[in-house]
Amino acid sequence: MRLRAALPLLVLFAAAPVRAAEPAPAPVAHPAPHPAARFAGRWQLDLAHSDMGKPRRATLAREDVIVTDGPWLHVRSVSVRAGNDSLKLEYRYRADGDAMNTVMGQEVKTRGHMAGGTLHLDSEAKLLLLTLLVSEHWNVSADGRTLTQERESRSPLGDEKQKLVFARR
Repeated sequence: MRLRAALPLLVLFAAAPVRAAEPAPAPVAHPAPHPAARFAGRWQLDLAHSDMGKPRRATLAREDVIVTDGPWLHVRSVSVRAGNDSLKLEYRYRADGDAMNTVMGQEVKTRGHMAGGTLHLDSEAKLLLLTLLVSEHWNVSADGRTLTQERESRSPLGDEKQKLVFARR
């Protein structure tokens, strides 16, 4: 009797279609980080390898902290200058477009773009009737331990070049 009672269930089970195992879900594709992400980190100025140009007051130490968010670079810079005063600046750049900053009370418009691994930044500030133009090229070494910023500034008061070399901390 037990076999007769179980027989309809057995036939029903055997007649049910067999499904193949469900394929594993495809891995979630994470977008590649923006090329500007390689500039993120804590950077200590290497004075021995830098050419500061003609600063009004000698820089004794400087540390920049760069945080990236997609194409945006947020920079917090702290410098200690001769006389032991410090200068703190915060500004942001866009690696693929325009950004506006206020530095020491002056508006500075910057247009950025990446070419290869180099970040190009072209800035313009107007001080009364004078226009200051700054062109920067930022590169991170292949091992990721050195950031080099080459900067050329032009104004009616003269032209100046700087090469700032930072070590990652």
